Amino acid sequence: MLNITICENDIFTCSFIEDTILKYTNRKNIKVDIGVFYKGETLYKYLNKTDYNYISYIDILFIDTELKELSGIDVGNYIRNELKNELIQIVYISNSDSYAMKLFKIRPFDFLLKPLKKCEIIEVLDKILNLKFNTDIFFEYYIKGSYFKVALDNIIYFKSEGKKVNIVTKKLEENKQFYGKISNVQKVVNPQNFLLVHKSFLVQYKYIVNYTYNSLEMITGEIIPISQANRKSVRLTLQSLRQN
Repeated sequence: MLNITICENDIFTCSFIEDTILKYTNRKNIKVDIGVFYKGETLYKYLNKTDYNYISYIDILFIDTELKELSGIDVGNYIRNELKNELIQIVYISNSDSYAMKLFKIRPFDFLLKPLKKCEIIEVLDKILNLKFNTDIFFEYYIKGSYFKVALDNIIYFKSEGKKVNIVTKKLEENKQFYGKISNVQKVVNPQNFLLVHKSFLVQYKYIVNYTYNSLEMITGEIIPISQANRKSVRLTLQSLRQN
């Protein structure tokens, strides 16, 4: 799943970007979720949600520098300096190249001048996807404003406890806890590797050593329950994975 946000007050430009992205991802057979904002302050309120900071839910942000009230530069500064988020790939859009130097400290991925061209948007998407697929061997998260990452191959399972998620790994020193939701974690890990077996457990398939109708045994010896709502889907998924 690729999560893309567009923040642009010109409806035509916004539709042009969205249409180009949809055609591109459809051609590449990539699932995409596109969020659209027409004001910087509306996007700011979304970014300011208390459950947002734990992970970069937005992969790519296309944003105009010249939004009213809160500009694209203001939003970019908030993302980098307040949220301490370096994972969102920010692509600025502008009528003038005079903003280029002002954006240097925000570390955008690219800068596109209007009128936009489809080939330029596609080039940006190609570059970001190449970067993303080459770095998706890690799970990335935040604890108290600091950024961390752990190798996905070392993660045995994720466990939800209230408003926090525990990362249980093969190395005890890498076990961590952060504010977040299992449902959001599920969106950024490979569904071929991680199975949602319970509303509180997301487990890595290769670390399952035994499977029964209502539970799993992990390599650690821990028994993880399979919820009644997930039993059929887990059974079918495990059968499919074994056949492959």
